Parts: sequence; C-alpha cells; structure tokens
Amino acid sequence: MNIAVIGSGYVGLTTGTCFAEMGNKVVCVDKVKEKISMLNRLEVPIFEPGLEELVKKNFKAGRLFFSTDLENAVKGAEIVFIAVGTPPRPNGEADLSFVEEVARQIAKAIDKYTVVVEKSTVPVETGEKVAATIEQSGARRELFDVVSNPEFLREGSAIKDFMEPDRIVIGTNSEKARKVMQKLYAPLKSEIVFTDIRSAEIIKHASNSFLATKISFINAVANVCELAGADIEQVALGMGLDKRIGRQFLKAGIGYGGSCLDGAEYIMAGNPSLNLSSFENSFENNYSSQSIVALGFNGEASTVIPVRAMSKRLFKGEMITFRTSMGKRIRVTADHPMAVVENGSLTTKLASEINEGDSLPVLLSLPEKPLNEIDLVERLEGIDFRTRIKVRLKDKKLSDFKKKLWPVFRKHFSSGETGDFFRHNCFPFEMIKEIEKSGVLFNHEGLLLFTSKGNTTYCPAKIFLSEDFWRLVGYYLSEGCIHYERGLRGIRARVQFHFNLKEKEYIEDVCGILESLNIKYSLSKREKNHTLSIIISSKIFAFFLDNVLGLGKGSYDARIPSEAFFSSKKGKINLIKGIFRGDAYPYFHKNAESITIEFGTASPELSQGVIVLLQSFGIVPSYKQQLMKKSKVPAHILRVSGINQVKKLCFFDSNTNTKILSKIAKSKKSISQMGFKKYNGFAAVKIKQIKKEKSAEMVYSMEVGKPHLFVTSHGLIVHNCFPKDVDAFIKISAKNGYDFKLLKEVQEINKEQRKRFVKKVEGALWNVKDKKIAVFGLAFKPNTDDMREAPSLDIISALQKEGAKITAFDPVAEKNAAKLLPGISFNDNVYETARGADALLVLTEWSEFKKIDLKKLKKAMSVPLVIDGRNVFDPKEMNANGFTYICVGRK
Repeated sequence: MNIAVIGSGYVGLTTGTCFAEMGNKVVCVDKVKEKISMLNRLEVPIFEPGLEELVKKNFKAGRLFFSTDLENAVKGAEIVFIAVGTPPRPNGEADLSFVEEVARQIAKAIDKYTVVVEKSTVPVETGEKVAATIEQSGARRELFDVVSNPEFLREGSAIKDFMEPDRIVIGTNSEKARKVMQKLYAPLKSEIVFTDIRSAEIIKHASNSFLATKISFINAVANVCELAGADIEQVALGMGLDKRIGRQFLKAGIGYGGSCLDGAEYIMAGNPSLNLSSFENSFENNYSSQSIVALGFNGEASTVIPVRAMSKRLFKGEMITFRTSMGKRIRVTADHPMAVVENGSLTTKLASEINEGDSLPVLLSLPEKPLNEIDLVERLEGIDFRTRIKVRLKDKKLSDFKKKLWPVFRKHFSSGETGDFFRHNCFPFEMIKEIEKSGVLFNHEGLLLFTSKGNTTYCPAKIFLSEDFWRLVGYYLSEGCIHYERGLRGIRARVQFHFNLKEKEYIEDVCGILESLNIKYSLSKREKNHTLSIIISSKIFAFFLDNVLGLGKGSYDARIPSEAFFSSKKGKINLIKGIFRGDAYPYFHKNAESITIEFGTASPELSQGVIVLLQSFGIVPSYKQQLMKKSKVPAHILRVSGINQVKKLCFFDSNTNTKILSKIAKSKKSISQMGFKKYNGFAAVKIKQIKKEKSAEMVYSMEVGKPHLFVTSHGLIVHNCFPKDVDAFIKISAKNGYDFKLLKEVQEINKEQRKRFVKKVEGALWNVKDKKIAVFGLAFKPNTDDMREAPSLDIISALQKEGAKITAFDPVAEKNAAKLLPGISFNDNVYETARGADALLVLTEWSEFKKIDLKKLKKAMSVPLVIDGRNVFDPKEMNANGFTYICVGRK
C-alpha cells in the first residue's frame, strides 16, 4: 500500500519505517528541511535501537522516502498518517495547531478516496475536528474518512512494540476505512480492537494515565513504607498477586515526571541538533517541536536521549540553591530529586533532604558523532539576500558546460544575460537546483559563493569541519566579532579578528586557515594601540558564523556551536586551543611551584560551553562570577590548576608552552587540583553551602527516558522529578510523617472551576492562538469596580498565554482592570467590543447584558459563539437566534 506519514519525529519516523519494513511504499514528510536532508543522507536524527538499520535497509530497497513536499506525498497515498507534534502548551494542555495546519494542507491535496489517520497523541474529539477542518478547507466528504489509530510505542523498544503489538486500536465509524486499515495491519497478525473514534482517543489517554497512576501510587507507598518501617517489595508483591491489580508497574523507583529547575539553569536540548541554552530559552524554542532530544547520562557516559515532555509552571514554595566546591551551583524546587554520589555510585535524594558535605555528580564525557562538513547551498535556502548571491566554479570554467547549461539558463534569463554568465564565469545562486535537475552535477566542494562585484571575497560552498577549522572557530569566539553596516547596496558584513601585535603565531595561524579555505582577508594595523585586525568582508561568511553555527556577533553573546560538542576529541581540543589563545593566560605563582590557567568571558553561554568541553577531557575547572572595574556585566572566570590538568592545556604560543612545561618539570612534587573526585564517567563535587528561600516563580521541567538523568549547568547531572499528583490513606500517610501530595491533588479537582471554564473556551475554539475573544464583564461582581479575586484575571491571563487577542467591556471596572491586565484592549460599547470576535465570554453578570439586542450582537461577531460563565442568557433564546451557546450546568 502507498502511505504518507506527515511528521518525521519519533513516532512518525518509527511508524513510517516499520510500515516500509512490512512491504509498503512510505513517504515520510517533514517541514524541517535540515531533518529531511539528514534522513536523505541516511543520518537518523533520533536514537532508537534498530531504527537506523531499518531506515537504511528500506531506503535502499526503494520502499522508504523522505520529503518536504506534503502535497505530492498525499496525492500518491491511500493512507495518510498525521504524526506531527502535539506538545504541551504552558498550561500543560496539548497544542493542536500543527494538527490543524496539516489537516488544512491535506484537504488541498486530496484527489481520490484517502484514509486520514490521527497517530499523534490528541485529546478526545480531535478526530471529528480534523474531519471538519478537512471538509471546511475544500475536500469533498466522500473523498476521505478520518481514523484514530493511537500509538503505544516505548522509547528503547519502539520497533518491537510496533511489529509485535499487544493490540492495535482503530477508531472509525466507516466500514470502508475499517477494511483499508484491516488490510494494512493484517501482516502483523495481532488482535485489532475496532471502536468509534472517541473511544480510541480515550483508550490512549486512559492507558497512559492508568500506568502513570500505578507508578505514582507505588512510589508514594514506597515513601510511606520507608517512614513506617515496612518493605515496599513485600507490599508490592502482596498487592500485585491480586488479579484485579496485577504485578506490572508496581515496581517502586524514581518514577516519572519532569524536573523542576530554575529557568536560568542551562540544559542541552534541541531538534534535531542540541543547543546549550538556559532552560527558559530552550523551552520557548523547543516545546512546540515535533521531537526533542537532550544530553543525558546513562550511568557510565554521556548519551543523547529523547525528551518525553518539556513544560513550565508557576511554582509557589521553597527553592533551594546548592553551591559546591569548584564554584558550581544549581537552583531547584525543594521537592526535586537530586542525583547524589554515595560511595562512588549514584543515588537520589530529595533536595530538601540534602546536607552540606553531600556530593553532586559532574559529567566527564561527550558523545562523539562528528559532522564532517556543512553545505552552505542547503543552509542558504530561503534567506533574504539569496537573490544577490552568485556562484563561481573553483577549478573549472562555466564555458566547459555551455552546451548543457545554455538551454537551462535561457528558460529563466534573456540571451544577453545568459551570455554574461559564461563571459563572467558565474551564475545566480538560485540556479543551482535548476542546473542539477538538468543532469549537470557540480560537486559543491568546487563552488565559491560571493555577493559583491569587483575584487570580491569568496566563501566556499562546502566547508569541512577539520581540526584547523575548529581552531578558527575558537579564535573567533575569543577574539572575533561581526560588524554590520548599511551601504549603498544594502547591509554589509565584516568578520573581524583582533590581536596584539606580539601574538604573531596566532595571527599567522588564523591567516593560514583562512587561506586554506580560499577566503580573502585584509590586515589593519594600529601601531598606537599595538593591535592588528584581520578583516573578512563577506556577508555569506558572516551568515555562516552567526546564523548557521550560531556563534554570536561578539564577546557578549558568544557561544559554542552545537556541532562542536559532538566533534572528534581532536576537534574539541582545537576549539579550546583557539579560545584559550585569545581569552586565557597561565599564571605562574611566585612563591609556589603551582601554575593556574585562567579563562574569562562576558558571555555566560560561552563559559558554560567551555566548562562542558573541558570536563569531557577530564579537566574540571573552578568557576566564579565577578564584576570587573568599568564593566556593566559580570565576567565569568574559569580556573584550571593541578599539574596533570595544566599539562593538558599547553595551547599557547611556543614560548609560553615551553615555560609551562619547564615549570612543571622543575616541580618537586605533583600538585593535584583539589575540590573534586573522579569516578567512572563522572566526578563528584561537595556541597559547601545550601540556601533556602520562599519564592513564587516559573519553574521548568523536562522528562527524559531511562535512566532519567540529564545534564544541566556546569555539567551537573540531575534527575527527573517525582510525580506531584481517598481520605483515610492521606491521614495514615500524614501520621507516619509523609505528605501524600498525589492524593491531595485529586481533592483539589473540585476547586478548579476557573480552569474548567478556560478549558470550555479552548474546547469550543479548538485553537485559541490568534483568535479574537470579546469579554463582557471584568469586575469581581456587578455594580462594583472591585477587581480583587475577580475570575476575569485568571481566565484572561490564561487565554493570553495561549495567544488570544482580548477586547473587553465593563461598565465601571475598566480603569482598575487596565492596571492588572496588560495587553488587552477596551471598548465602551458592547457591540463594538464584540465586532469581529471569534467568541464572546460573559464573566460578570451585569444586568444590562440581559437587554442586549441579540440580532445586532450576532451580526457584529465573526463567529456567533457565546460562552456564558454567569448564565446571563436564556439557552433557548440564544439557540433560536443562531448562537452556539455554552453555559454552566445547563443544556
């Protein structure tokens, strides 16, 4: 069968590959060009045992394809699987905007009967909304059926779970679709459970929730057992032998859930490559991605692991900051389970139970999966100045291909323009794809790119990430910057490296590397300041450094590129060598035999990256933050001491290196750096200070797969969080000193009326983002301007976070509300407030609302949808006037 899978993340890629393995022709589609390019190079962006082998096997067999062209994939398919991401929004609900967008695109491509299958994890009723969206977007109803086919794949055993499923759940109301799906899954010879669409959607959530409940429950019971002196293994056995309960998932352990960290802490996560950034920035950049991976720890070494969930929430309670030897620090919620080192092994303790003198683990390795080259032809697609880019052949003449290329150019240009291409031996960048379609294949290694006329600077189209290249990147991070200026032909860009005139070895090194790349440069000497600048005038090279590698524009935003963390060991060493030659120096103690190498930077991201890289060599630096004289931002200072560590960092000029080695040779005793102890795959640093404080702030969570360990600031290894989420067991737990928060959370459900109202709005609108919502009434109650405890505050704030555009009317409370609700607009007329609205919310029961002309109100609104939180209107009258009316406790 012909299948299209939209979304090539964890679920989509695994699903598509397994269907291909079953003998089907599968096209996996994704809008991320970089990901599709990787897959077409047979580089699998996620790790799953056996997946890479199956991808290569079925790709070579001609059964598995990868594309960014959704329309053609759908046109050629009998079955289309929607497997795009449904990431949690800030409130924890699923973001269905990707599903909605794909449904609209599918509608435009359907030209024959097609079964559309929702494979993504979605809320109940999504199937119906997908069907409605496809139909509303122009597809005839008889040309498609929507089916729910939830996935039950587990990281680490996804291939086996797919090929040998416990059951296959298919939700459909169509007999025709049922036969198509039965034919598709017949080779697996597994029990197929056919249900209606809503039941299939609930089965997925109910299964996950039940398993999560069992895990949370048994972990909470384990805590009670510890405090009561009981044995959790015996308790679990006694419970599990009851057939109504079962023994599976009654194994007490760390549990599931997300870690609760300060948003300023650093993590390394991304899609498809990893980027080191603050948790807050990483969440904003990645939470809507279809698949996310992070740097983790498998108990012995670093590893790249799938991220199951990433979220943020408002936390009110105790935050704890741990400061350790070597100047490392981390700030977490008091109930966060920390990985700690005891007798050389890792165990866990709640943050609130950790004492001074306990040790935290530090990562001492990085994976090596080096990227050998970067093709700028792929990376420059879609940029704003691509029409100005020209291409020249490095070692050949364009006229050598005149016979084949003339007709290709003439399809797009006049005869005179085409002749100019051959006379000047260059052609427009945008013609590369057209040329390759004609059968003339240029090795991108032999192409030079440029933008300006005359004596221009070329940039190679393909850049090899050699050891010399990484050293050049290091020089840029320590001594480089990009200067943008507006000229007659638009924005010009200059890449500059600044050195002291005495640093001749470094200057010659940079010039030699640039010459090997065929990149022209000029030198600017300033004798008065004893400095020399190496200048490259190239918008393309600047784009490569700033946008492709993400190095930043200067010292304040400099950062290690994600490719560097996974380069070869020699590549990493050369990167550090370039950085240290610019921003580090050795300090020779006068009255001692020791040597200290000190590195400083104004960029916190760069300092964190250097820490992680150094520790991957087994070098653990100390860290401190210090505000220097005349500086407006703090300096981040790393120090390396100890003979064995310093010896590894002879990265300076030959005279300085000789001096370091000579000092070490004369040392009468081996001086080791204090403050940490090395074990297998990690080091341990002792906690020196613990600071506890009450706080109300956003905290950030990330859940990763087994063994539930990921890497954060300073290379510290942290653990996932215990689950957060009748009456007799709570009292028994409390009596034994355990606060059973999971069950208390259940009791809080009935108090969440305001959240329930927001969910009503989200359910009615499906996607709240960019929807215009009118609000009638803001005050706590009618006939007052009092906004204290007003439900409108929570409800509007929640909708704003989801991207809604709010216009409000209140007879007297607007002035007070404006102070508390920034970002909303006000109107002094109810009909103008409702004009163009996608929904109207009634939040205060002002009597004048009952006198509204309903026909005039309907005419003003874009969509006649009213969600009445105060039961102001009569349901029969609203329905009679053509409104969709949702109220509280009434039909």
